[in-house]
Amino acid sequence: MGYGDAVRRFLGLILLVVAAAALAGACARQSIDTKPAVEAALRAYLAQRPGLAMDKMDMEVKDVKFKGETAEADVVFRVKGGPGEMAMRYTLRRQGNQWVVERSGQTGASGDEMPPGHPPVQPAPPEKLPRTGQR
Repeated sequence: MGYGDAVRRFLGLILLVVAAAALAGACARQSIDTKPAVEAALRAYLAQRPGLAMDKMDMEVKDVKFKGETAEADVVFRVKGGPGEMAMRYTLRRQGNQWVVERSGQTGASGDEMPPGHPPVQPAPPEKLPRTGQR
């Protein structure tokens, strides 16, 4: 075996090692930018919430938007066999190879708005408001 053959074998070995390392890196960094990955993170988060009976509710992830290291998920909850639904928006942050819920909030209505079809609510007169102890 001559010098040229040895160099070619060495370069071939180097190329093989580099290709294997690139493949291993690609497999280790699987994309978690998927709706099922976000849904799994939400279910894990909700399972840890005390007093929340998820077995009595249906959860539907309506939409997920990925923005780099964060994701925003619009989720609807319905009581099984009951009327009505509640919409929530969750902000999640990537931690390693999974999503973790950072914060949540109700969507679709602000504190001043009622759901469609709700009867009008009149503000309470000042004498009916609770006293705060300040005058």
